[in-house]
Amino acid sequence: VERSSLLLQSDRPAEALDAVERALAAGPRYRPAVQQKAHLLTAAGRREDAEAFLRERTPGLQAPHAFLQLAQLRLDMG
Repeated sequence: VERSSLLLQSDRPAEALDAVERALAAGPRYRPAVQQKAHLLTAAGRREDAEAFLRERTPGLQAPHAFLQLAQLRLDMG
């Protein structure tokens, strides 16, 4: 997830998404990776994909920040 963040800061969003996908392959419910992927999708203008991804992954997380991210995304989408 840290690598993904660094790649995004280096303006390499496709590589950042690849890095977070690898983290999710190792731990599909790893909260930082779930939130990072949603952030990357949102930053790429793929809000519907981010919302669908969060809806799929947040129920088993027991992580208030992930639920807040989903709620904010839904508010932003109208």
